[in-house]
Amino acid sequence: MEQDKYRKVISRLEGPAVIGSPEAICYTTGFYTTARRPGQIGRMYGVITEAGVTLVSPANWAEEVMRQTAGNPWVRVIPWDPYPKSIGEHLIDALRAAGSFSEIGIELSGMDILAMKALEEGFPEAVIKDITAELNRARMIKTPQEIQALKKSAALASKAMEYAKTLVRPGSREFEMAAELEYFMRRGGSDGTPFTMKALSGPNTAVTINIPGQRAVREGDLVLFDFGAVVDHYTSDWTRTFVYGKASREQKELYQLVRTIEQECIRMIKPGLPIQSLMDKAFETASSHPFGRWFKPYLGHSIGLSSQEWPALEPKAFGCLEENMVITIEPGIYIPEMGGVRMEDEVLVTREGYQILTGLENEIFEIY
Repeated sequence: MEQDKYRKVISRLEGPAVIGSPEAICYTTGFYTTARRPGQIGRMYGVITEAGVTLVSPANWAEEVMRQTAGNPWVRVIPWDPYPKSIGEHLIDALRAAGSFSEIGIELSGMDILAMKALEEGFPEAVIKDITAELNRARMIKTPQEIQALKKSAALASKAMEYAKTLVRPGSREFEMAAELEYFMRRGGSDGTPFTMKALSGPNTAVTINIPGQRAVREGDLVLFDFGAVVDHYTSDWTRTFVYGKASREQKELYQLVRTIEQECIRMIKPGLPIQSLMDKAFETASSHPFGRWFKPYLGHSIGLSSQEWPALEPKAFGCLEENMVITIEPGIYIPEMGGVRMEDEVLVTREGYQILTGLENEIFEIY
């Protein structure tokens, strides 16, 4: 329940706090919308105190916000429009109701300049502290309800990857395959996609920032799919790389190297494992092969309401894995002109070790 999540957040704070990202608001109050651009919904802030969360919502959204949070007694909704009070004045009023304090926590990435200025002017003696790290740590360990939602999202994305295999044919254009997959997941219950999905072919697979374009699949192409679903507000994110037709010796070696890195890292997963040790294993395995010099120094991330959450699995990562974290393991090696291979799975850290949430019924590389 969102109340459990709210309590996890409040237990990490030294005083009241102001949050503004859609993910933090959803996490603590249960309010969710995909109309997330400020121009669509307007600025919305949550003021977190021991007494609950006050949501300062644009007036034209207040009815929907109240409907979604009606069963959550710790949430209070205050509609606002530019007159007679500014949103900053509403924030000040909500914070003053919390009593005396010397520190105000803010989610820095969720604040705009006007709201920040209002806090500074309204509480000139208070220390304003960024609490993004505290929010990240609270969201890192998933509740049973979150894990159930993540499993449902991963299951739908897994079905979509099975369907993706049927789309890999000569002449299939990248943007058409991406559109087919999004439609498939929408029909299966996905609330859109958490990020721009990848359906890339040939040399395009070597550039990770590429998005699906006009290129059509050809015989011997590597074809990379990277996408996720959104179910019950929670996301999924996983990747498979195939080749259409008979793979060359180099393609087979590249695929096997990336697959080995992924599997060796997954087998290490357990509570208490230093995250850096996963990076060390990935680099150790990659360095054993000539293709390893193209290994991208990035191995994965946590996942939840957002498709990329803290912590990231990257060089000099700190901290250890903990039970009920859900992370991705996604090694990739991208070779100019030849193409790239990425393998990615979602993994739940369990008390005894791990549970893989994604996967194919038959893990193949070559598609005919």
